[in-house]
Amino acid sequence: YPDLYDARDVRRVRTIRDFDDLYTARHGGFRDAADYYERCSALRFIHRIRVPTLIVHAQDDPFIPFDSFRHPDIEANPNVLLLAPEHGGHVAFLADARGEERYWAEGRVVEFFGLLAGDA
Repeated sequence: YPDLYDARDVRRVRTIRDFDDLYTARHGGFRDAADYYERCSALRFIHRIRVPTLIVHAQDDPFIPFDSFRHPDIEANPNVLLLAPEHGGHVAFLADARGEERYWAEGRVVEFFGLLAGDA
């Protein structure tokens, strides 16, 4: 989409935050990446969640830093369950070939719903 984006600055991009500053924020009408992250983050609303909610996020996610999941409102809300395995990257929770559960995240979702239904 050369008519929408000026690619001349793409060589300055070294991180995802750089990309968000140059492209994502501007295209979305945000001041910069910080404004985009702040205004689009669900952290502003975590304390108001009243339905059981499962968050699955790997601590080694290269796109979304895990530090934001250390927010005290996540732990303080009894309706929110955070599963934070050390590894998994960005939504790639695949087990290895040693007989482990292949689709780990999907299994946790099924377990979560089972707990809600009283099956476990």
